[in-house]
Formats: sequence, structure tokens, C-alpha cells
Amino acid sequence: MHKISEDLKTENNFVISRLHKDNFKKISKFVLNNSGSIADAEDLFQDTMFVLIGKIRQEQFQLTASIDAYLYAISKNLWLKKLRDRKRHLYSNSIQTIDLPGSGINIIGNDKTYSERLKEYLQRITAHCYGLLNDFFLKEKDIEQIQEKYGYSTRHNAINQKYKCIKQIRKLKELEEKSKKTVWLGDFLNPLE
Repeated sequence: MHKISEDLKTENNFVISRLHKDNFKKISKFVLNNSGSIADAEDLFQDTMFVLIGKIRQEQFQLTASIDAYLYAISKNLWLKKLRDRKRHLYSNSIQTIDLPGSGINIIGNDKTYSERLKEYLQRITAHCYGLLNDFFLKEKDIEQIQEKYGYSTRHNAINQKYKCIKQIRKLKELEEKSKKTVWLGDFLNPLE
């Protein structure tokens, strides 16, 4: 157990691949049984590994269960949180607009379609990530083709890079949402006359 923890701290590819092989099937089954896809399961596994490695790197962390049980628990908690967030997101999208009389402020409205926003985000990330995500999502190349095209030594490295590229888009989206909330709050506190 101690050896696995030490190897995870250094992100040893062999150990990560072994954990993937030993645990992905049951994690993906959980995701598929709970409104998810295999792509969701892959993303969830990546998120789970980042959480696990982060926890193991904390000095006060002590693993009291098997690594497999802990990995499954992290995955389950992350997936259930994602489902709760989706539910909130679906609810907020069902409310198209709320107009305040006389203010001209549209609180929840969404002027751009999903694909328009995605194109904007893609234009704002690094060229490397733009190409990788374009190949993966639009040209529908599988991860092995991505690995070969971009020269990644392992499948895991290719998946990791895809995750990092997706993370760039998520950060842009979060920044955009924060700035919208800030603008709206400012408008609310100082209404237009």
C-alpha cells in the first residue's frame, strides 16, 4: 500500500494504468447506470485520479481503506455532484429570461447557442489544445489516433492532455460566468434610470 502511495505521488504511469485497469470497469458501470456515457466515465476517472493524487500528496492524509475502495468512493461522490450540478443547470436553462420592469436587464437569458460559445472558447485556448480537441470531438478520432498524431508515449498521456485542454475551456467558462455575475450584481445595485 505504501509503495502505491509513493508511486502515485510521482504520478507513475504504470501504477495509474494498473488502477485504471482494475477500477475503470466498475466506475464506468456506475456512471452508465446513473445517466452517464462512457466519455463521462473517462472524464470522471481522470478527475478521480487528480483528486486521489492530490489527497495522497497531503502530509496528513492516511488511507484507511483499500485504494480501490477509496477510488470508487471518490468517483461516486464526484459523479453524484456532477448530476446535482446538471439538475441545477437544467432547471436554470428552463427559465429563459426574467426581465425587471424598466431596467432592461435580462438576468438569466442566453443570447448565444452552445456551439457558438464552444467555438469562442476554442479560439481562446492554445493552438495545440485547439487541434487536439478538434481532432477528438469534431473529427471523432479515437484516443489512440490522438496519441499517434501528437506523439504521446502512452494512451494515458494522451488522455491526460485531452483533460488539460478541456480544463482550459472550463476555466474560460468559469471566468465568463463570474464576470457576468459581477456585471449583473453591479447593474442591480446601481439600476439604470
